[in-house]
Amino acid sequence: MKDTAAALAKDYVIIEIDVDRMPQGKAVADGLTGGKQVGYPWTVILDAENSILITSDAPEGNIGCPVEETECAWFLKMIDATRRHMDDADRAAIARDLAERAAAIKAARQR
Repeated sequence: MKDTAAALAKDYVIIEIDVDRMPQGKAVADGLTGGKQVGYPWTVILDAENSILITSDAPEGNIGCPVEETECAWFLKMIDATRRHMDDADRAAIARDLAERAAAIKAARQR
């Protein structure tokens, strides 16, 4: 996952908002979602002007922590639609790590 963290750092500043523990967390989240109920985790990619470029709301719903093939594909679509400095090797590393993590989660579910 170190490759994924390094690749993501080339294009994104990752900020986590905890709606339960952060004093203004719910207000910030509501501002991003328009007050709409979303599943957690929910991801949004903003541009420098705070305009929403894409969210984790795939056609089938929020991908949350992507595990299923369609969820992983949507996450990669989010990356493809917004990356600027990542190269194809970075994108491939993210795809590989995502697939490995998804497989591990699926295996753990079967135990």
